[in-house]
Amino acid sequence: MVPGIYAVRFVSGSPSSNFGIGVVVVDGDTINGGDQSHLYKGQFTLQGDTMRASIEVSHYQGEGWSSIFGNIKHFKLTLEGKVSNEHNGFTLTGRIEGQPQHTIEIVGERKSGLIK
Repeated sequence: MVPGIYAVRFVSGSPSSNFGIGVVVVDGDTINGGDQSHLYKGQFTLQGDTMRASIEVSHYQGEGWSSIFGNIKHFKLTLEGKVSNEHNGFTLTGRIEGQPQHTIEIVGERKSGLIK
């Protein structure tokens, strides 16, 4: 996985199809980022082009803002999918840990490298 800043878009699979956008920074085996109301932080592993990730999502600001899953302030996502360095991105699918009815698809596209 190429380190960098990625634009992400995500859509929930159920119980309703809500969508959102955000930005994440991939560095080493970590993913950190956020959007207008939520922060994301987690880790991932790679085996070939298969990525497995565990991401914590936390509400940090704004009244009336909810996640794509509704009024859930903090949750953990378990994700798996493919990385494509050729296409500068990744596609992951998964669910909220312990709540299999809440599914998600996340597509990331690398927009920039990192300053080291």
